[in-house]
Amino acid sequence: MPAKRSEELPEKHPLPTYRHGDVGLFLIRDRDEPHGKPIKNQVVAYGEVTGHAHVVLEGTVWCNEDGTLELKADKGCRIRHVQMPPNQKTLEAPVPELPETMEHAEIKVKPGLYQIKYPETYTPAGWQRSMD
Repeated sequence: MPAKRSEELPEKHPLPTYRHGDVGLFLIRDRDEPHGKPIKNQVVAYGEVTGHAHVVLEGTVWCNEDGTLELKADKGCRIRHVQMPPNQKTLEAPVPELPETMEHAEIKVKPGLYQIKYPETYTPAGWQRSMD
């Protein structure tokens, strides 16, 4: 019998509104303003092995007290998969126009507030974020 997740996705959002590789964006319908504080880093996922990253262009990433991320896209935004410059894991807005990789095409996100989620894997220690 599979183990039960401690945190099920909200019933209103069984599937992500948008998906960009391992990054899922779930529309938050019950409020218009993000919780937490805006952060300067626009990288929402980084591949340690390849140096590729999923980067938010023209939106603001917020971090809640519990470490979850939210994306505020007042006028919409784009998410691009890029090769990061050597020895760099973060990018601050305005993000330079780095070329996208062939792995994931850039997506356009409609205006709104989104929770950022990642795939999880069950381990003996419990549910953990999946690592590529």
